[in-house]
Amino acid sequence: MELIANTVVAGRFRLVRKLGEGGMGVVWSAIDERTTDAVALKFLRGEALAESDAIRRFQREAKTALRLSHPNIIRVREVVDLEDGTPAMLMDLLEGQSLAARLAHEGALTVPEFARIFLQILSAVGSAHAAGVVHRDLKPDNVFLLSEGSEHDVRVLDFGIAKFRAPEGEGATTALTGTGAMLGTPFYMAPEQVFGERDLDHRADVWALGVIMYECLSGRRPFAGDNFGQVFKAITRGELTPLSVIASRLPRDLIDVCARMLEVERDKRISDLRVVFEIVRRYTDVDALVFSAPTLPAGSSRDDFAEALAPTLADTGAALARSGQGSAFPAPVTTTRWPYLAGAAVLLALGGTALVVSQQDPPPRAAASTAVSTPAPEPSPVAIP
Repeated sequence: MELIANTVVAGRFRLVRKLGEGGMGVVWSAIDERTTDAVALKFLRGEALAESDAIRRFQREAKTALRLSHPNIIRVREVVDLEDGTPAMLMDLLEGQSLAARLAHEGALTVPEFARIFLQILSAVGSAHAAGVVHRDLKPDNVFLLSEGSEHDVRVLDFGIAKFRAPEGEGATTALTGTGAMLGTPFYMAPEQVFGERDLDHRADVWALGVIMYECLSGRRPFAGDNFGQVFKAITRGELTPLSVIASRLPRDLIDVCARMLEVERDKRISDLRVVFEIVRRYTDVDALVFSAPTLPAGSSRDDFAEALAPTLADTGAALARSGQGSAFPAPVTTTRWPYLAGAAVLLALGGTALVVSQQDPPPRAAASTAVSTPAPEPSPVAIP
């Protein structure tokens, strides 16, 4: 059906304006004439309706979204049937800007502001991993910052190319996309994504979050080039300037954990985002949901979690003193945290740019090339008390 302003669809939603579109879907703002609420509706584009894979992906995204939820992932309220029988997703209408737009406007974030935003991202993605879901397209465009002041003002978007992995001992679920395909956004793709590895797991998300962390703290992407071929070459070789060189006054623990997230060999990369969460939470008083260990394929091995985590939980003052930073950054924040969330669920949401009311694409950020630092031991699935 043709989508134009003032059209009423599904017998109750009056379309207002198109917010954005991607390869598979298009999103409109609308008014629910039953409740007068302003909402967002995601439709399949006409071309996608002719592709069975796109329809299955849309249906699966919607079905999972209705069953699962997290305060830092956009909420899908329901799936409605249009007059022609095709489905549409009814979602909250978000007002604010993407993290990409924020970085394009302001450059590097302060440590407290970075920690406030990033802790909520970690909560959302870590909970997804605990539920066996790999996002595969994490980037600043898919992180939305609400304009209204609220306790949870960050939303992770676009689980459209997510991959599902069943808990150990169960049969693996089918991926939403074909195996061996190179999916994601080039600047944020892990080396195994660049090579189109078939056994992609949550460590690809850890890499992408490392890129986002680097970008937030330095104001530029770690990997750059004149074309995607050069970007991919830099990624697979680990050619980047360490944060310790371009932002030497950052807290040493943040510098070190970012380097561990950007290990080219995924077996050396941080496997459990709870390690990162425990470091970042020291610089903010935000109450974010903690999460359980991620699921891994049966037979996967892990190092001892306590051994990996202990050095990162050292006194912040001592860490700053070792790096010669004095009192340039905030002392550890002590606050009452939300209860431990075992097996937290995740909500599969729509594409990032589609939901913004005011958003800009950031310009490319240049980056020099050198080697990353030596990794520390990888974490294991022991619960944090």
